[in-house]
Amino acid sequence: MTKRIRWLRITLFSALSFLLMLIAFPVPIFPLFLKMDFSDLPALFAALSMGPLSGIAVELIKNILHAFLAGHTAFIGETANFLVGISFILPFSFFYGKRYSPLKTLAAGTAAACVMSFSAGFLNYFVFLPLYEKALGIPVSTVIKMAASVNRYVIDKKSLILWSIVPFNLLKGIILTLALFFIYKKMRTWLEGPAEPGPRL
Repeated sequence: MTKRIRWLRITLFSALSFLLMLIAFPVPIFPLFLKMDFSDLPALFAALSMGPLSGIAVELIKNILHAFLAGHTAFIGETANFLVGISFILPFSFFYGKRYSPLKTLAAGTAAACVMSFSAGFLNYFVFLPLYEKALGIPVSTVIKMAASVNRYVIDKKSLILWSIVPFNLLKGIILTLALFFIYKKMRTWLEGPAEPGPRL
């Protein structure tokens, strides 16, 4: 694959990822500030077909576009989305390897979802919740109250991470994995080119 074609695909994946980021929807069992979207899926396609750096590039371009065209969190939300997104893409690529198989897809997705959930919890607890409070004047207590309104187990910052942030990202990772499982096989020839002879693992 030439550099020109690679960057053309990265551009197309980034544009699609940005559009999918705009189509976010709430999940009833989670607070409204946690919205589900499928914007990491094109980045995952890019990572699996062209390498992890291509997936990172899609995540970066997507969030830059969102920050300038639709953002309202002083780049904090986009930074969080970027870091949490690559915490899913990189382990997925690592565990997936270079050859497609349905079992590897599910195994890689499960591992990546766990890594993403841990990363999201860690980053929110130590970095992003304090940043929202200092930069945007949104008290952590307000975020806790929003989460507590839909989940009675949320009573403080630690339980917010444990019962909202972590399970939300775990669910998102599982949904992304299932979406990839059903879509990627059909797109694999276009994304990767003709399959090389020999058995698939």
